[in-house]
Amino acid sequence: ALLASFFACLLSVLILVARAGWSVPGVAQQPQGLLFGCLVVWPILVFALAYTGGTFFSNRSFWLDQICIDQENLLLKSQALRAVPAFVANAERLVLLLDETYFGRLWCIYELAVHTKAGSGDAELVPTWMPTWTISMVCFQVLLCSMASETPLPQMDTASRRSLFFSVLTFSWFPLLGYSFMGLALAWLFFQKLKHHKSMLDRMSDFDLRNAKCTLETDRLAIEEQVLSLFDEALEPPISVAFEVVDAETEAEPAALLLPETLREIRHITSYPTNDQIIDQFNAYVRGPLRDNVVKSLGKEDHISLKLSMIAILP
Repeated sequence: ALLASFFACLLSVLILVARAGWSVPGVAQQPQGLLFGCLVVWPILVFALAYTGGTFFSNRSFWLDQICIDQENLLLKSQALRAVPAFVANAERLVLLLDETYFGRLWCIYELAVHTKAGSGDAELVPTWMPTWTISMVCFQVLLCSMASETPLPQMDTASRRSLFFSVLTFSWFPLLGYSFMGLALAWLFFQKLKHHKSMLDRMSDFDLRNAKCTLETDRLAIEEQVLSLFDEALEPPISVAFEVVDAETEAEPAALLLPETLREIRHITSYPTNDQIIDQFNAYVRGPLRDNVVKSLGKEDHISLKLSMIAILP
């Protein structure tokens, strides 16, 4: 979207310069409405189309659990729950729509656990405050530019320094008033961003799978069982070493893995971790490496990337 907007603005500049007889100073003599339309409205429209409608022109398909899993048919829902690892493992990218409640929802945690275990594809972190913040910033800037473009240019009184000062002050009060009102609205947006982002990081620091919320308790039991099976090292395939046996009449059958039911009965006499220890290991992963990855990708609550800053001042 940024690149499309940049090239649209560059095209507008070339058209304006050509219209002014290839005279750069002549561009400033063009009507303000024309300059505003070519240099602000047109690039912003291109940005909005690319920003909101770019996915409609791609061949990507999206799998959304809330929509693609039948929430009414319990049998189909349980089958889909067991098939989630296949969906996630075959996905090119996992998009996490992060908010302050994400790490308190059991379904989200389950999909994250599957992606962590499968280790396939990239995970893209998208805070839910980001689209609202970005669009609001752009709209405020466009509104201010629109108001400024409708203000007629004043005649500066250069008879004395005092008269020049009052001329500039008379011309500047309207933009200053506009920036003041916009500053109040943007301050509210920034405080909301700080609040939600900090709340999300705090929830990750205090994450515990046992405290995650789930609409149906039947889903809770099934999802916790799936998470335990994903991170239970006792259910992982054993290391096998291939070797050749001379004069062997029959080929030995590979050793069978323990069934989950069998392991549940004998776990207390093995050195494998208990269910609580497995959950604690997953909790430590979310609180440590995963939280560090979120901070590395998105920064702390008081950080805004250069790309977002460029979008905010785009108009």
